[in-house]
This record gives sequence, C-alpha cells and structure tokens, in this order.
Amino acid sequence: MQQQPVRPLIAEIDQLKRSIDSMNSQTGEMLKVLENLRNIGADHIALPSTEQERLDREWEYFETVCDQVYFILVRV
Repeated sequence: MQQQPVRPLIAEIDQLKRSIDSMNSQTGEMLKVLENLRNIGADHIALPSTEQERLDREWEYFETVCDQVYFILVRV
C-alpha cells in the first residue's frame, strides 16, 4: 500500500474542518429560526395541553439529536 504525502492529507483535513464549521454555522442559524418559529407559534396558537406536551416532547427530542450531531462534528 502506497502512502500519500503528508501535505495533501493536511489539506484534506483542513477542508473537512472548514466544511464542518460551515455546517455548524448553518445548523446554528436553522436552530435560531426554528426557535423563533416555535416562540411565534406559542404566542399565537393556544393548543390543548396534550398537543402542547406532544410538541414539547418532539422539540426536546429534536434538540437532543442536534446536540448529539454537534458533539460528533466538533470531535472530528
């Protein structure tokens, strides 16, 4: 098996880091938009408590998944 020169690998790693930073930035922006939409919806829509509880659980799950994805991407 032939080894690649170190420089191209460093360049690839740097490109991956830039891509991850970009994805993190985009994810952060999307989360801000989703939070704003959630707040607007909470201000204007009176949902029955069971429906609100279901939405809260879904939101918590979404936040958990986003946190896990962020943790994985930061470790790369």
